[in-house]
This record gives sequence, C-alpha cells and structure tokens, in this order.
Amino acid sequence: MTLQWGSAFPVTEGQIRRFFPAHSHKYEPIKRIGHWCPPLELQNQFAAFVEQTEKTKNTISRSLEKLETLKKALMQEYFG
Repeated sequence: MTLQWGSAFPVTEGQIRRFFPAHSHKYEPIKRIGHWCPPLELQNQFAAFVEQTEKTKNTISRSLEKLETLKKALMQEYFG
C-alpha cells in the first residue's frame, strides 16, 4: 500500500465554517492551522505496520477459532 504525498486532511474554509460558524470564537485559530503531512517514507512505514498488524490479527483470530473447535470436540468427547 502506498500513500500519496499531500495534505493529510485537506480542508476548505467552507468546511471549517460548517463546524465553526464565523461568529464562533473557535473559528480564527482553526482557520490559521496549516496542513501537515508526514514524509512519504514514514507514511509507507506506517502502512506496512498496519498491514502486518492486520495479518497477525487474522492469524490469531483463526487460531482462536481452531481452539474453540477443539474445545467443543473435547467437551463432547468427555461429557457426551
């Protein structure tokens, strides 16, 4: 998975105004915030980490399912 370089959260002034009406005291500081986007290499490292985490999660989930099946089989064998 490769992520693109650019604004992390491209937000238009119209979108800001929807959440913070102009009369809101919170509008001006939000309006001045710039967009930060991590370097592409860091984005790719994070994407690889997430991908590996998902694979590990799926492996563990399958193992748990197998264990549950074995437990049920043993319970059936021992207790009828």
